[in-house]
Amino acid sequence: MKSHLCTALIAFLLLLAASPASAQTHDMFATPLVIGEGERATHSNLNCTAQPGEPTHGPWQSSATRSLWYKFTPAANGFYTVDASGSLSAVDVAIYRGTALTTLLLLRKGEDSLQVELVKGTPYYIAVDSAAATVVESIVTPLLVFPVAQSFEALLPSSSGLSTTLEPWDYGK
Repeated sequence: MKSHLCTALIAFLLLLAASPASAQTHDMFATPLVIGEGERATHSNLNCTAQPGEPTHGPWQSSATRSLWYKFTPAANGFYTVDASGSLSAVDVAIYRGTALTTLLLLRKGEDSLQVELVKGTPYYIAVDSAAATVVESIVTPLLVFPVAQSFEALLPSSSGLSTTLEPWDYGK
């Protein structure tokens, strides 16, 4: 209860501190906020806007509205969680690959959080969008980092009797 009250107070102060004449610098795709693994980013989207040609980030939206952009480059191959569920209002989250706003490749989009497989050293762009003026809290963390298939057999005791044949897994791409 106490932590929710503190979060609400901080959110209110962030909204008050937002200047009516300016938006966050990472309101634009060209100037994303670079975030690292496990780094929590909390910002107001009060004066943010959608850009011409900006894709729709949510599954139920008809257009982008008040988006914030982040850039994340993973240090390892694996599955990652992009989580914005700590935001004060419902938000849409999307993750893209590419270098220009109008030619981005959508990897996944959803509400509040999503999981996605990422490749080490590849820059990804994350958009967090909400029609409501809100405080957005985002964090990217590894979901799972698993061993490469070549070393899987070495992880099992030889007497386990378990099969070391790996089958492809369809995780809803």
